[in-house]
Amino acid sequence: MSFKINQKWLVYLSTFLFLTSIFFVLNEENRSHFLSIFLPYTLAFAAYFFLVIPSKNISTNEFIGLTCFTFILGIISTPHLSTDYFRFLWDGELFWKGVNPFDFTPNEIIHSKHFISNNYLKELHAGMGELSQTNYSCYTPLNQYFFIFSTWFSDSIYVNTLLLKSLIAIFQLTGLIYLIQLLKLIKIKVNKAFLLFLNPLFIIESIGNVHFEGVMISFLIVAFYYLIKVKIFPAGMVLSLAIQIKLIPLLLIPFLWRFLGWKKAMITYSIIGIGFLVVSMFLLNSSNISHFTHSIRLYFELFQFNSSFLFVLLQLDPLHYYYHKIGHYSFILSVTTLIMILYLAFWKKITLPKELFSKMTIAYFIYLLSCTTLHPWYILPAIFLSVFTNYTFLILWSFTVFLSYSFYSNGNVATTNWLLGIEYIPVLLLFVYEMVKGGLFQRFKTL
Repeated sequence: MSFKINQKWLVYLSTFLFLTSIFFVLNEENRSHFLSIFLPYTLAFAAYFFLVIPSKNISTNEFIGLTCFTFILGIISTPHLSTDYFRFLWDGELFWKGVNPFDFTPNEIIHSKHFISNNYLKELHAGMGELSQTNYSCYTPLNQYFFIFSTWFSDSIYVNTLLLKSLIAIFQLTGLIYLIQLLKLIKIKVNKAFLLFLNPLFIIESIGNVHFEGVMISFLIVAFYYLIKVKIFPAGMVLSLAIQIKLIPLLLIPFLWRFLGWKKAMITYSIIGIGFLVVSMFLLNSSNISHFTHSIRLYFELFQFNSSFLFVLLQLDPLHYYYHKIGHYSFILSVTTLIMILYLAFWKKITLPKELFSKMTIAYFIYLLSCTTLHPWYILPAIFLSVFTNYTFLILWSFTVFLSYSFYSNGNVATTNWLLGIEYIPVLLLFVYEMVKGGLFQRFKTL
């Protein structure tokens, strides 16, 4: 009896440590103070590991309550680790000024008479940073509708950010409800849902830092729920919405061919295509679509941040860090990655949902390794896919990827080699081990 009481008190202590550590990370006002965010993040991750991995200590309802509380922490905090939300609000405000957000860069219109005298817009312009100021919006039409709605009611950055975060939270809560049902459908323990929803990286980067990976994941959850139930029309429509939030789920589409069979897959692809075009047609047109694609292409050809394979290639090249070399190697990596993913998708028929998710997890991991730019929140969809598997290497990566924030304390120069090694080497070693052994969750019979 005393053991149970002690165990319960450990749960209370871990919950307190988890929430307070998340609070400190969310409220650190200067992202260049790396230790001030990494140390509490480490404590939050340790508490998360104790709470979620031996999930028998907490009931599903308690997990849901804790998740909702973290949503509240994320909503009320001001984003300090990312400036993306300034551009989100800027794009939304353009619509209410009668300007299509894909038509102009911020610098092209900030000095026009309708903008130069508006202190609110000037504050948004200054906050987004030089890179965003000089480029067209790279956020999809469905993202723009979120931005438009959140800027409808006020000219307050805090209020509009609060609205945007609340929208994200609503969609993520819907995703959690569907994820629990999806896990039941596949006969997986429902508490595995909280490997994602209580992951400190997910909490901090989705609602906390206003990144839409959480919304995209929620759409994917709903889509896969209907896909497993072989309800093709709703599955295809919701998949098109997931792709509209972030284009990256396109990488997962080839896997449907061997899972559904070619007839159902072709119908699904058609529904996805129609849904995507319908959502896009209200903002994208023949005159501005090149602006959107240009901004997307920049991330693959010119920018390099926290990359793995690209970093190694650049180090081996005597002209490393020259932009044309980044574009050269990114093309090689893109083609190689595409071939590997297509081979993985079409090799052997996929008969079970768990097999589908296992293959997609590996494919997404391969894609992430080939990225030229890899911000911490980019790995969240891979963590979601791994929930249906026995793999833990992505959970480990959700901890080590936070080391990339050291970039901002190094005077905006590339992260040091040894920190990149600490981030990637343990993850790659665990990946190889789990490919051989079938995953740590299977080996130790947890979750």
